[in-house]
Amino acid sequence: SLSAACEKKTATQLVVEVVKEDYLVLSLPLHGNAVAFAMTKSYNDRSKPFMRFKVGQRLSGTPVRVGPNRRTLVLLQQTASDVAGGAASDAKEGAKRAAVKPIDPSINFFEDYVPGLATLAKVTSIKGVQANLDLASNIKGRLHITELLDDASSIVAKSPGDVFAAAGVHVGDKIQVKVIGLHDAKVYKFLPITHRTSPLKNVIDVTVRPSLLASEWAAVDKSDSRLASWKSTKPGDVFKGFVKGVQEGKRKGKTVVLVSLNTSLVGHLPILAATSSFEIASHPARFFVPGMPIEVQVSLIDPKSRDVILTPHGSFIAGVERPIASRKLLVPGARIICSVFKTMTTAMFTEIELVEEADSSANSKAPRITHVHGSVDAYHAADELSAKPFGKYTAGELLEAVVVWVGANSKDEHIKVGLSLRPSVLNPVKFPPSGAADPV
Repeated sequence: SLSAACEKKTATQLVVEVVKEDYLVLSLPLHGNAVAFAMTKSYNDRSKPFMRFKVGQRLSGTPVRVGPNRRTLVLLQQTASDVAGGAASDAKEGAKRAAVKPIDPSINFFEDYVPGLATLAKVTSIKGVQANLDLASNIKGRLHITELLDDASSIVAKSPGDVFAAAGVHVGDKIQVKVIGLHDAKVYKFLPITHRTSPLKNVIDVTVRPSLLASEWAAVDKSDSRLASWKSTKPGDVFKGFVKGVQEGKRKGKTVVLVSLNTSLVGHLPILAATSSFEIASHPARFFVPGMPIEVQVSLIDPKSRDVILTPHGSFIAGVERPIASRKLLVPGARIICSVFKTMTTAMFTEIELVEEADSSANSKAPRITHVHGSVDAYHAADELSAKPFGKYTAGELLEAVVVWVGANSKDEHIKVGLSLRPSVLNPVKFPPSGAADPV
């Protein structure tokens, strides 16, 4: 249709996207928002283009040539009425971009997709924790996994697709959705309603939560978790999110579980603060599969890295052994998981994380991750003495150990414990003690 318009010299609607000194970058709403260019000066008018043209201004013009290599670039010749002065009234009126072949026949323009609008969309693909939608041929939408159900805690998901299937969302389906906002297509930043929008640069966010589809408007108050960011989130806040994946070496070289808290906020759950099961901690990707519903609570916000550090909360995940929740339980004989921090010839130092409940005396609602310093001497490294008992261990490696002593003068921030890695201590039934006496 664009080539035909060039041949017939048919006037069409234009929208100003960028104003330069010598030319304009425009979009053609009636031709799939194709990109076009127009000169800003002529022999008859040498006035400054920044005074005559504004971003978002609606003009009319005639396409004269289509660019090569199938690029949607055209050269446009403005009509005399646009140059003469019709620009000011059009700028105030605002520009509307046509929706090409909308899924919902009642939609005419991109601007019709306002928050609270119930409309139709077609599911084109499901990738990771989001479904990609077509609202029209030139307008894209996104349905995030957190916008599927009011309560997903009962779902047993082995992949994100299981959660979408439970909500009745499948590739190729036309589904009823409700608009909740839009985000930048490049950086996935949620944009305020006052932000200038474009179907070329923005994607419309929608929801299919039953409670919101049933309501007249998709009202979002200030306390809604959908608006949460690393700046607005506070320690103690509770989220019902979904596992996005597992990343090794993300936080100070330690493994973390990535949790989608909303469409743009991802939290970090340290694996040592997530479970006391050595099997799960050693192979987290086998258990914490993407799409798994998970309930977490914010422990702290790292202002430098902007990381939201999480801890288990509520039902968390059924069947998961939680880590030790109090220093009172850190006694000789307790089994723990630790991470190797440093190895020496005669000793090895490890790190342990306790997830302690909020301290009511300190008026805090946030759980605290307490770091414990563990040490293993040569005698407790193995049942058989060796010249290099710690040679096989590497920094960051996870180990299962048994507490043999707890420092009597340990302060809150410097708890010290002694650990044993001897098989006879870890599993005395399978590995009976050798009878070798402690040389110390």
